[in-house]
Amino acid sequence: MTAEIDDYGRFTLYGLRARVRRKLHGLRTTIDVNGNETATTQLDPLISNEDLNAVINTAIVKRCIDLGINDDSILADEAFIDVMTDVVEYELPEDVLFVRGLYYKDPTTTYTTVPPNDRVAMVLVDDYENVRKDSMDVPTYKLRLNMIVLNWVPEEDNPGGILVDYVKWLNPLLSDDAVLETQLARVLQEVIIYDAAIDLMVSKLHLDSSELRTSLQAMEERLLYAIRGVFTPKSVQLRPAKPLVYYDKGVIR
Repeated sequence: MTAEIDDYGRFTLYGLRARVRRKLHGLRTTIDVNGNETATTQLDPLISNEDLNAVINTAIVKRCIDLGINDDSILADEAFIDVMTDVVEYELPEDVLFVRGLYYKDPTTTYTTVPPNDRVAMVLVDDYENVRKDSMDVPTYKLRLNMIVLNWVPEEDNPGGILVDYVKWLNPLLSDDAVLETQLARVLQEVIIYDAAIDLMVSKLHLDSSELRTSLQAMEERLLYAIRGVFTPKSVQLRPAKPLVYYDKGVIR
């Protein structure tokens, strides 16, 4: 049988469904003299597991955007793109929510050893008039759907040439043992439970959800506190400025 919770306090999809049903008073339990549940009866035949999976994953999408907007470092990730000769279009990672930055390296260095601060920040330039100017001294690009388009034609291969710093979507929970993969999972999952319960209470049961909404607001406040504190620096370190790095036709000077 699938566990409702893992060793780190994160509810599985199976456990999230059970918690949502409890919020909807959709379970009747038999309790022994020690307070332990010995039997459970489901009382909400209108709500299937598929219904619950759908509203839970919809809630995850909404809260992904909340996390990304409030602090774009919580769901931050990195990926490398191999730049190839004469190729200007490259796909971004499939789980991109939005891009924080693109960084280009000198083709003569190996991407596994190049220090992050030796890369040049690429600049988004979507103005064709500016793209044609010869005065651009940094690598530039355009965004097209889930792709980036370089504003110059590479003259040589550059493995790992572009580092993509981006905010990712949380993966949808597709199997009963799946859990939320984020350090804020334990508070985020409580918000998702309320989100899903309110959605079903309104759309399926046609009942008043004001009591649940009040509890949701209280839990949302806790989520905001956690977001603000998760990466709060304990101290400030001053570092010397790094000399400017210049970019000239695909080569970092």
